[in-house]
Amino acid sequence: MSHAGEGLTSPLTWAPLASGAALLALFAVVELRGAHPFFPMQLFRNPGFLAAIGMGIAFNLAQAVGILQLANIWQYVYGFSTVEVSLGQLPVTVISVAASIYIGRRLSAGLSQATAIMISGGASLLGFLAFALILISHEFWFFLPGMLLIGFGMSGLVPYGALVLRLAPAAQFGAVTSSRTTIGQFGYAVGLSGSMVLVDALTRDGVIHRLKDAGVTPARYGEALDAIYAYTQNGTIPSGSNGTALLQGAAASYEVAFVTTMVVTAAIVGVLSLLTVIALRRFAAGNIAAAGTSRLPW
Repeated sequence: MSHAGEGLTSPLTWAPLASGAALLALFAVVELRGAHPFFPMQLFRNPGFLAAIGMGIAFNLAQAVGILQLANIWQYVYGFSTVEVSLGQLPVTVISVAASIYIGRRLSAGLSQATAIMISGGASLLGFLAFALILISHEFWFFLPGMLLIGFGMSGLVPYGALVLRLAPAAQFGAVTSSRTTIGQFGYAVGLSGSMVLVDALTRDGVIHRLKDAGVTPARYGEALDAIYAYTQNGTIPSGSNGTALLQGAAASYEVAFVTTMVVTAAIVGVLSLLTVIALRRFAAGNIAAAGTSRLPW
């Protein structure tokens, strides 16, 4: 994923992805044919486990994108120190802990997992969309609504963990419960690398578009991009008034790229949350049918 910026035809992009897919397919074949499988592959036909996968990917991806991209835009565009970044993200941590406790208690009191995911997923979706407010002002308070909402959305990891534990068969309890980490790491890695690739590509396109509008020849695009890269790495400011204008243009392009990435993330989290709710609905219906009742815990 981290090499996707090289293009889908680049071996650095498709070779690792193809290798990973082949190894996963091989693992599935071995497990399905083995007399004593390490992992119960039939779980992938269980809508409850599919819902757990959706939760794990969605909310870990959201966490990675939110935390990483906030830190990057604050440091590289607005000049926050590392201490300021840490303190600035404190509201996300506080609200996520409080929301997780609240959702956990509500689940214990009878709140359905589907409802919990609708609440958490809806909060995350609105939170990422709320980051569009920074196009009005980059003051901290314009970041706060989005931060509080995505922090609340992280409570979606509570029903995720509980559901995996519930579905794990006794014979393979360790393998199934450990899959929570694998699923979560996959979602986090996709969010981490995917958001970086998208922000980088959109910022680069925005800078080139501004250079073109300013009458800069294509032969000098590389020089300008190198100057921006040097600034992000060691703080070296390009000399002259053109250098200042270049950094201002790069900052504006980065802001647009940041907001666009947040909107894309909102769409991904929204779709995954919806699919998760549908899977949970099917899972609940199957449990109720097996129990011989007619009431859905919706």
